[in-house]
Amino acid sequence: MIKYLSLIVLLSLLQPELSGVYTRHKQLCSGSQVLDVTWTLTLKKDSNFVYTIKEIDTRAAVKESVSETKGKWTTVNDTLKLLFPVSDTLSFAVMGKRLLAIGGKPIDRNGFIIMLDGLETK
Repeated sequence: MIKYLSLIVLLSLLQPELSGVYTRHKQLCSGSQVLDVTWTLTLKKDSNFVYTIKEIDTRAAVKESVSETKGKWTTVNDTLKLLFPVSDTLSFAVMGKRLLAIGGKPIDRNGFIIMLDGLETK
């Protein structure tokens, strides 16, 4: 019993220290269209986050759009969970300075399909 209790305490102490700005940028081009997407995740030490997606699509009616969501974040072992206000979550595996997206949803924009695969910090 003492072994298991010690292991639980050790694992809780080894949870990754997360804070800072994580980003990912992807750009897809064809002869007549450009799709440019930048994801930015700002993790604050008080367990709040700001998640921003900026899209530039040269064929869309609105050329540039920015969506921003705020909420709380938590870690479970090596997994970061973003808790959105509308009872939705987004999970990432923590691997050093990288966050690998778990179960991300692709974005379809005028025939281009783009998906967040991970975020990095400098």
